[in-house]
Amino acid sequence: MKKRMFIALDISSADKVNVAQWRKQHLDLPFKAIDENNFHVTLAFLGLLEQEKQANLTVLINQQHHLIQQQLRMLATQDISFSLHLSKVGYFKKAQVLHLMPESCPHWLMYLNKVIVE
Repeated sequence: MKKRMFIALDISSADKVNVAQWRKQHLDLPFKAIDENNFHVTLAFLGLLEQEKQANLTVLINQQHHLIQQQLRMLATQDISFSLHLSKVGYFKKAQVLHLMPESCPHWLMYLNKVIVE
């Protein structure tokens, strides 16, 4: 069975509620909305993967966990605001999903993406 896989950051419950309220006020759409508990910030989309590839990828990520943590410690030592201002709405045609995105991507988020993709 194939499954869409991605690596993502969770967001706070309060932010999930805020996005859901904004969506309800501004995007009254005639189809089923994604549950707010599934809201996240995608770092890397890995694609539609067979179960064996899912398992192999999970093992690889777990093996690299310590290295990833080391590379991300650099962010923790800097005085950075980890906020993200989502100001644009986009659409993933194949998945038929609306998404929010920033006007420009902050440095810290680009760095997280780079570390994860590597």
